[in-house]
Amino acid sequence: MIVSVALALAGSLFYGVSDFFGGLSTRRLRVVPATTIIHVFATLALFAALPFVAVRWESGAIVWGAVAGVSAIIGLLTFYAALADGPMSLVAPLIAVVGAVVPVAFAVIAENSCRRRRGLRLRSRS
Repeated sequence: MIVSVALALAGSLFYGVSDFFGGLSTRRLRVVPATTIIHVFATLALFAALPFVAVRWESGAIVWGAVAGVSAIIGLLTFYAALADGPMSLVAPLIAVVGAVVPVAFAVIAENSCRRRRGLRLRSRS
């Protein structure tokens, strides 16, 4: 369990640092070149990690991955544009809250849908 906590903390640290420096870079460069540079480095990091991960290529996964990638680029363009225009101390936490609410809302909606179909209930562990 301690490894998962350490990985979660490291992931949070890396996301925070990358958001901060991404926001700073969009103030010096324009939004599209800054986002392009950031994605080039992210792609290089992905390719460096790829040999260490067991991968099974499926066409459905590739299509959904491409959709997710395009959505991520659009999201980062708007995120960095907001960081470049507005105060970073206000924009970053607001977008972090929105980014946390969307998956939780989807999970609640999906769970309600599954509960109706399968007759399952949400139970708290106490």
